[in-house]
Amino acid sequence: MIDNVAIAESNPTNIAAYADFNWDFVHSYKGSSAVAVDSYWVLTAAHVADDGGSGSLMVNGVTYNQLERVYHADADLALVRFDQALPGYHELFTGSVLSTGANPELLQVGWGNTGTVSLTSFSNGPGGSGTKRWGSNRADIRSTLLVDVGGSTGVVSNDIFLAGFTSGDTAYEAGAGTHDSGGGLFIEEGGEWKLAGTMLYLNGNDPSYTGVIAAETAMYEE
Repeated sequence: MIDNVAIAESNPTNIAAYADFNWDFVHSYKGSSAVAVDSYWVLTAAHVADDGGSGSLMVNGVTYNQLERVYHADADLALVRFDQALPGYHELFTGSVLSTGANPELLQVGWGNTGTVSLTSFSNGPGGSGTKRWGSNRADIRSTLLVDVGGSTGVVSNDIFLAGFTSGDTAYEAGAGTHDSGGGLFIEEGGEWKLAGTMLYLNGNDPSYTGVIAAETAMYEE
């Protein structure tokens, strides 16, 4: 979330710097978030895919039915296949988000909670999920994170990066909230916005969180 909710809930293409970004390929899935990465597949967090429910998507009045879930063997990630071609998708970024030199801006999109922000932290909710929002951030730290996500997934070792929150560091600096899990962090490469990370968890402790932890797409691209 960012301070200005009206901006966060409007299409980022309204801002010249992001005119070529398409947020239509970030979907509401099982009450959380997922990103289309192929005509028939979305990428999300395994702990989201493992939730109950049909897993169907509603896009522009059309229902897309879930056919298959494929869980990564050692990460909190899952691919979900649908019964018909989705309207479009984002390519995967295969480089490092922590490149040598300038750390590029990332766009962050999900369907999670709103909250309030301070200089270096943000709150999580308690409500506001179910509406798509965006903001900007940067990757600060790369690491490996061991987490027990429960369900059929269990303990996983995620190759992650942390996008820490510092108000004003980017033009639309954003935190995240519950149900942003499975949403995306995108980087611009060659005039195209590509998926660089999948949001998994919040960093910090309630009520003051300090960033979002994301699985780094390039570490899992095959």
